[in-house]
Amino acid sequence: MSSCPTITVTGTSTLSHVAERGVATLIVSSESTSQEEVATNVRSASASLKELLTSLTPKDPSGASSPDAPITHWSNSSLSTSSYMVPVNQEDPDDRRTERRHTARMSFEVKFQDFERLGDVATRLSTMEHVSIQGIDWRLTSETKDRLGALGRGNAVRDAVRRARDYLEAMEGASVLSEGEGGKEVKVREVVEGHSTAGSRGMMSYHMATQQSYAMCSRGGSAQEGIEFTPEDVQLSSEIAFEFEVVSAVARN
Repeated sequence: MSSCPTITVTGTSTLSHVAERGVATLIVSSESTSQEEVATNVRSASASLKELLTSLTPKDPSGASSPDAPITHWSNSSLSTSSYMVPVNQEDPDDRRTERRHTARMSFEVKFQDFERLGDVATRLSTMEHVSIQGIDWRLTSETKDRLGALGRGNAVRDAVRRARDYLEAMEGASVLSEGEGGKEVKVREVVEGHSTAGSRGMMSYHMATQQSYAMCSRGGSAQEGIEFTPEDVQLSSEIAFEFEVVSAVARN
């Protein structure tokens, strides 16, 4: 076992970048006592929605999305149905009669790179029967995530080194203590910072935190005049744990 003191620290870094993509989750749904009616409603509304999304996702001759397409990609789930029993007269607790209600549902995931067109589409959807926007997830492109990830990891390493130096400077004046007349020597063996794990030499962890909320306001005061979406910042956080051995100048030589 090494007699050298050790310092275990966690270096961190958090970088922010304005969102480059807005991924909208759209829900097409219907509810009725008629199973055929709800299925027909959802199929009809989904067909209209697909037509709109396809018009905003033009393709180049190779079949890939055009670079300037407002929508870079979209997909949809299959039609799902369910049913449940409800009281016929919910205001009268003595009325035991029930009826079966049916629901049908499809979901769409739509990735926008043009946020102005996202607002235009949201405005149209606000008047489309059976269609609603469940939420907007703000994201970065893969290229930006890779670039910021590399920068964040480097920042986290430098942060870990700075933390270790801070502890080392404090230890230089406290590594030898005196107890009683015998002058017993007490040396610092280990410093473990916060929640980091001792012994995790160069262990790295990396995660990205994205804002799940979205800001929405209407241009001109009504949804019919236009909905405007303001993208959130996306935060990328890096966390790297290091264990440093404190080696004296003599030991290094």
